[in-house]
Amino acid sequence: MVPSGSKVEAAMNREWRCTCGSLLGMRQGEELHIKYKELHAVVRGTASIRCRRCGNNNVTAAPSKAAA
Repeated sequence: MVPSGSKVEAAMNREWRCTCGSLLGMRQGEELHIKYKELHAVVRGTASIRCRRCGNNNVTAAPSKAAA
C-alpha cells in the first residue's frame, strides 16, 4: 500500500493508465501529455486513445475545475 500524501501517490494520480496497466499519458494540471515514439501531443479536454497493448478504447474527461 502506498502511504497517503506521498510523492509516489501523487505521481500515480497523474498517470492515465489502461485497465491492462499500460501507461497512456500523464496529466499535468489541465493538460494531458501523450507520448508515443516521435509524437508528443498535449491535450486539453476529453481524449480517446486505443491501447497499443490490449486494444481497449480509453476515454478521459476534462479535469473538473474547482468552484470559485
